[in-house]
Amino acid sequence: LPSLLLERRPDVREAEQRLRAASARAELQRLELFPRLTLNPGAGLTATRGGGLNAVSAFWTLGAGLTMPILDRARLLAQMRAEGARAEQAVIAYEQAVQAAFSEADQSLIRLAGDRARLTLLARAEIRADEAYAADRLRFAHGLNDLPTLLETQRARSAARLATATARAETLRRAVTVFRALGGGWQASPGAATPSGE
Repeated sequence: LPSLLLERRPDVREAEQRLRAASARAELQRLELFPRLTLNPGAGLTATRGGGLNAVSAFWTLGAGLTMPILDRARLLAQMRAEGARAEQAVIAYEQAVQAAFSEADQSLIRLAGDRARLTLLARAEIRADEAYAADRLRFAHGLNDLPTLLETQRARSAARLATATARAETLRRAVTVFRALGGGWQASPGAATPSGE
């Protein structure tokens, strides 16, 4: 089972995004411990008038600042540990979501295979019940069977048809469950065999 199919599941995608967000928050909290360098550029234009002289001068400035968290270091370390713990929880939640997705997909595929095998057996039983009913009708028409025997064969035939129809509906429901468990289906690559039943 290609694990890429399960990446489309909403629960796996949500867990992955939560993991990414928690990881980013932990990284931001770690970066809070480092010094910060700030640059403050400035530019200006000065014009002076007086006595027939017009003077225009331009200037620019650049200011730099360095701040370091010295007094807040204990608080920042505690916040960093808390974000690290949240990130670990997100990793565990992601692993659980992936394991649950694999388990659900695996169980759905196994049940679908069992339903298909059961449907095959019931279809064969229905064919045999049809043949038995046709043979009993022929015997009844020639006077070799009585009516209760024909009615019993007809009841068995109807029961076989009902069982086959019920199994077919259950197999289709199971196929939808597999489709959902795999994250909504897949595109078959050219030359690849399509899954049976499609």
